[in-house]
Amino acid sequence: MEYIVTKDKLYVMGKTLEIKEFFKEKTKLHRTLKDFIISEMQSHEALIKRKTP
Repeated sequence: MEYIVTKDKLYVMGKTLEIKEFFKEKTKLHRTLKDFIISEMQSHEALIKRKTP
């Protein structure tokens, strides 16, 4: 299963059961989809800052 997060959208590709488990896991950590997207964007930005010399 793969997913792509943009500033305001989430694209998920995979088998139905994988996607169901993905959302089950993420809803334990984040109250809303917006919270999840914000968290992913912050993680991505932090990773970029770490890799940039």
